[in-house]
Amino acid sequence: MTGIVLASPHTQRRYFVALYVPAVALVALLVRRPAPPDKRSILIALLAIAAPATILPLLFGGRRLALLYEASSPYFFGTLLLFGVLVMMTVRRKATHAART
Repeated sequence: MTGIVLASPHTQRRYFVALYVPAVALVALLVRRPAPPDKRSILIALLAIAAPATILPLLFGGRRLALLYEASSPYFFGTLLLFGVLVMMTVRRKATHAART
């Protein structure tokens, strides 16, 4: 799901909503009480989703700052950070699973 948003040339708010599936999956993992490195990664990924949509718009008040916010494409960078965290967690889990077998 994150790859689709990254590959799309339309990294805008209406496409960013597609990240609800990874967000729900991360919250479900967080509820299961993961190990500390995974917990930190999950919190970073959830913040990467929340920041562009809720926190950053509050910081960019005024016309010029709002235009800068739209031009800098924070949705793309939030999605990119989420994608990186998900890939890192997947690689870490596969390495742990391979070490156990």
